[in-house]
Amino acid sequence: MNTKIKVLSLKANNIVIKMKYIIALLITLLVGCTSNHMFRPDTKACIKSKENNCAKSCIISSDCKKCPYSLSFVEIDDQGHFQSRSQLNKVIEFIEAQENQDIVVFIHGWHSNAQPDNKSVKNFEDMLIKISQRYDKKLKRKINGIFVGWRGESITVSGINMATFWDRKDVSIEVGSGSLIELLVRLEIIAKNNNKCRLVSIGHSFGASVLFSATKNILYQNFLNSVESNEICGFGDLVILINPAFEAIPYAPFHDITEEYARKSEIFNNPMKPKLIILTSESDWATKYAFRFGRFCSSMLFEKHNEIERKDRKCDNQKFDQFSMNINAIGHYKPFQTHTLQSVNPNQLKSCNAMPSKWKDMIVYDNTPHSKEGWSILFPASNLKLRHIKNSPAFSPYWIVAVDNNVIPGHNEIYQLNLNCFIEELILAR
Repeated sequence: MNTKIKVLSLKANNIVIKMKYIIALLITLLVGCTSNHMFRPDTKACIKSKENNCAKSCIISSDCKKCPYSLSFVEIDDQGHFQSRSQLNKVIEFIEAQENQDIVVFIHGWHSNAQPDNKSVKNFEDMLIKISQRYDKKLKRKINGIFVGWRGESITVSGINMATFWDRKDVSIEVGSGSLIELLVRLEIIAKNNNKCRLVSIGHSFGASVLFSATKNILYQNFLNSVESNEICGFGDLVILINPAFEAIPYAPFHDITEEYARKSEIFNNPMKPKLIILTSESDWATKYAFRFGRFCSSMLFEKHNEIERKDRKCDNQKFDQFSMNINAIGHYKPFQTHTLQSVNPNQLKSCNAMPSKWKDMIVYDNTPHSKEGWSILFPASNLKLRHIKNSPAFSPYWIVAVDNNVIPGHNEIYQLNLNCFIEELILAR
């Protein structure tokens, strides 16, 4: 009898100990949860200078005295709604009042938000400052940046926050499918109504998932509406996704339509500027391995997959495994890769001398008989060489670019001068 009592007592103690661990874990998670509130509440715009460092709540900051740039903020909650329409309207009114401008929208990724001391905010503003200094001297233009903030971090506890992969990935799609579309479309209307205005949208990591979710249907519809006119429309002037953290399968329709229409016409044999560029570092461990593991766990358990067959632009049969498309990040799915981007000189670039250039004049062909595939471009300011790898129509408007680690060393190292200079050269190309 005493033995049974001791066994029951030990079991009870074990249960109590486990409950304590569970309660401690729950408390840790609750304490570590980030709130879903605004970091830039409604206040009037302020001017940022050495003498007047903007308040933490500032929506729009502009260093008009030193650099012709501005940085504005629009924040979106987990359900994809604007945190404040007043915040949105103030930013739109500010942008509408500007002339001779380039608008750059940036959407941050995992573990980030719109806090004033957030690294993504600081890096983006630093990029705007450097570009604006060159713009002011050479182009006499203003660059206006818009930072789209969302709750990229739901738990702040180090280590445990890695488990938010599935949660934040799902939220990135919610954010991209909601009110963000209104912001982007209103900015595009402003850009279209002013022929001196350019609009470039950039998303990083899960922020690329946000941006692709917001623009993919617009891009797809614009392609179908304009392909017969031999002048394919995109969204704004350019959409750039850097180290995107979303799988290859939602991109598959874009691969389908380019291969399909390449069989019907020669539209993709004529040089055209890209509408969507996906840049992925070959050494990006997060999207190459960690993302694959996360997708494997969810895809293996909850989804069914088929093998699909398609005819490519040369009428050859192609087979794609949906499971492989579903677990691999878009930039690492080799059947969809279209270009490589490599550094001509691996030494650190010290300055950027990007200047306007004619797109057609930059292209060099490799003399492949009866084909314009395999072309390359040397971007002189950034010392980077872009090469078409003959895995897509010659001039598809959609690029999936494998980038060497001298250009993008890893997942978060996206503010290297040569990469920013390359993007600047793309923007300035006519």
